[in-house]
Amino acid sequence: MSSTSPLPASRRERLRGFCKARFSKLVDAWFAVQLAHYGGKYSIERMLALEEYSRDTSLTRVLLVTVGSPLLVFAVVLLQESIPLQDPAAGWKANYGFWFRVGIVGIAVGIATTVHLRLWIGIHKISTLCTIFYCIATGIGYISSGIAAATVWVFPIPFYMFTLGGVTSLIILAYIRIVMGSRAFWEIFHQHELLRRMKQISILQAFLYVVYPFYQVLFTKTNHTNYELPVIMLLPAFRLVIKKVFAMAASHKEDMIPVHAVFTVDFFDALYLATFMQSLSMSTLVAIVIVDIMQNAVELQELHQRTLRIIARTQRVVGPTTNTAYNGNLLEAVRSLCSSSGILQSQIRAGISVRSCIEHQVSPESNSLLTILENARQTGSIAKLFDHLPSINRVPSQSASIHERRSN
Repeated sequence: MSSTSPLPASRRERLRGFCKARFSKLVDAWFAVQLAHYGGKYSIERMLALEEYSRDTSLTRVLLVTVGSPLLVFAVVLLQESIPLQDPAAGWKANYGFWFRVGIVGIAVGIATTVHLRLWIGIHKISTLCTIFYCIATGIGYISSGIAAATVWVFPIPFYMFTLGGVTSLIILAYIRIVMGSRAFWEIFHQHELLRRMKQISILQAFLYVVYPFYQVLFTKTNHTNYELPVIMLLPAFRLVIKKVFAMAASHKEDMIPVHAVFTVDFFDALYLATFMQSLSMSTLVAIVIVDIMQNAVELQELHQRTLRIIARTQRVVGPTTNTAYNGNLLEAVRSLCSSSGILQSQIRAGISVRSCIEHQVSPESNSLLTILENARQTGSIAKLFDHLPSINRVPSQSASIHERRSN
């Protein structure tokens, strides 16, 4: 009977190093595609705005904003659902409750569109009167176009909001023309790259409205069969692909990529996953919960470790200060680096995003600092701070930014 001789120490070390390197590459690749946690980037302006907000805003106000924002959405949904519906077989004339609901949805769409116009196209000066007029016009437009379609076609109208999406586009064009004037309106039409990207983002959002119902049909067919778990696993893979496509389409608005990915792709994913949960088999449900808990635990641990490493590296670069410990606050550490103009100016490169694509309210001191940094671009690299961190700290983009990790 022969015995297996143990591996030499040098061979064991090489094997251990090989396995460790492969595992690190796998982990780096996984975190690199997590847009909401690691792929997002902050411009210096947005980082300063967040630091000031976290320093000057009371905990009570933060809680009110955090809780109050979704409560407003819930109130709109409850208002809509409180309107009774009539029998669809009675025709569109007898279904007054349905048209009231459509009007409420149209007004909500108008409010959301106004926010998107400010962020994506850069229309900042929109008066309250114009916003109210636009929201009312959107609600009336959805109702009138729906009644016209029901008269000449069928009622209920299949995929109502998606089918009548052209109405929203016409109202948006008219609204932009009224708010911006003729000259600015046609200047936007000559910005071909901006319009191309906006078209890609709109198509992607419309695609989500179509593909998820089809996925629900597929899941219904495979429910409580051997194909149930593989079909469920398609959902995170699809979510990952859509996020990467969206990140490429919205690369010119990098500050908005993580937030918008959460409130579009992740929202649809969570909504439909919640509807599937009720009919999942116990084994599939347990597998999903275990995977989700493990993923969240690893991500939280990784966020904590990266934060500590960035703070330590920033302290070494800036040197002894009056607040050298930063109290474990990443925002304070990076702000200290930005305030050390001599150090930062010697490291900054042309690709750094100083100003944000989103309008922020910052203090005069921060605004002066941003102006100095804009004028101080020269050869160098602020990324030297993070050169020794693994590649998951950076996702390739058209411009580099201060890398801030955000947990949801």
